[in-house]
Amino acid sequence: MDAKYLKISKLPNLMCYLYTNNNKYLDLSSKDLAEMFKRPRRKLQKIWDNREHDEDFSVYHEPAYMAEAISCYINVSSNCINHLTKYLNKIGVDISELTLLDDYNGCGLSSILAVTKGFKKVYYFNDSKVQKKLIDDVCELVGIKAPIEVNETERFSKTYDIVCSFEVAEHIKEPIPYIKTAMRASNKYLCYSSGFGSNNELQVGHYLEYIANGKKVSPRTISRRALDFIKNDFELKEVGWNRKPLIFERRS
Repeated sequence: MDAKYLKISKLPNLMCYLYTNNNKYLDLSSKDLAEMFKRPRRKLQKIWDNREHDEDFSVYHEPAYMAEAISCYINVSSNCINHLTKYLNKIGVDISELTLLDDYNGCGLSSILAVTKGFKKVYYFNDSKVQKKLIDDVCELVGIKAPIEVNETERFSKTYDIVCSFEVAEHIKEPIPYIKTAMRASNKYLCYSSGFGSNNELQVGHYLEYIANGKKVSPRTISRRALDFIKNDFELKEVGWNRKPLIFERRS
């Protein structure tokens, strides 16, 4: 493959190419890719809207969901990793001494990007066989070390200097217990972003109502409660563009 495609800035293009075996994606800009992803999103939204019960997560295994995951990297998680790295460098932290967990890392590109930044070790959790294989394939193609996979049992049985949770909580009907577990796994920093949305806007994998303390609450309410819960043990240190990410440091 031409070296011009084997760049960090081309990670979304490379993943689209490997997933579809179609080289038309290699020369597209991030903006063009994002525009193309609007069509599969409509299909995914229909599947999500028509599910029979809240425990039906089959939409995440739809081939078209890869477009949603790559779009999330382009629009959110790449910015989160970049902002996290800049912040740590700004305050004089040596990231080569830090371990990082990228939990539920979607298409995996955020974990790959974190590896290229120079963290000591980058771990990730992902329960999609297709996405996990693509992570390894992209790393092999670009010639970089792959992030370290941890399984569902391992991921929170150890601790990390940084726990990243990008656009995860809004996909969980009762998200506070998940957030509590993620916080417990962090020795130092929590890098967090969420997309709970408005009270009347349903997106793929999101809910119009969430559960907190056994009661139904709106997306805005659960978003506020999640942040209040995090602030019990962590101090907010940095706010990214559009509040993505929020970087917290554990209180001493």
